[in-house]
Amino acid sequence: FPVTILPLIFVSNLKVGIAVETPGASIVYKIVGKDGVVPDRWEVYKGPFAIQPGQQVMSQAQRIGYMASNVVKH
Repeated sequence: FPVTILPLIFVSNLKVGIAVETPGASIVYKIVGKDGVVPDRWEVYKGPFAIQPGQQVMSQAQRIGYMASNVVKH
């Protein structure tokens, strides 16, 4: 199977944007708490969102018929 390209996470002034170059791919993400707690479930990325100071973002790109990308963290 082809592999989905890694998503790119952009953070500016605590606003997060995520992009992926694989055509037709969906992006999912998790917001990691300041305490390092990782949520159990992925959220579907629909557009830029805000985070709090000290939080991190994990993301993965997925497309039907492709292997999911590795998880990236910012």
